[in-house]
Amino acid sequence: MDTEPKLIYDAVVAGEPVEGGRVIDKQERLDICRKMIETAYVNSSLSQDELAAIAMLRSAMVITEGEILEVKADIYRDLEREVEPKLLGKVREDIRNMFQKVDNIIDSILQKGD
Repeated sequence: MDTEPKLIYDAVVAGEPVEGGRVIDKQERLDICRKMIETAYVNSSLSQDELAAIAMLRSAMVITEGEILEVKADIYRDLEREVEPKLLGKVREDIRNMFQKVDNIIDSILQKGD
């Protein structure tokens, strides 16, 4: 089981067909995106490569700008409920900066693909 992701990765890189799996729906894609963002925030020392991986996953999951705005709005709403008011501004700023870094990486990836 632990080797399955590696085998799938190797097959994709080699251009071989991959059997099995399933198509994930919009809500699952958004949930995954949200979890990636939350993980990135918790691990605030993410490297540029790790942020690029998040950007690539977001791009690969075809998450639209409108959908990412929904995810961001949900995260900000949750912050208002969960974070102490004295810390809310700082936490919002940190997350906004992280969003900007990922957005910049996505923009550069999309430009290279053109």
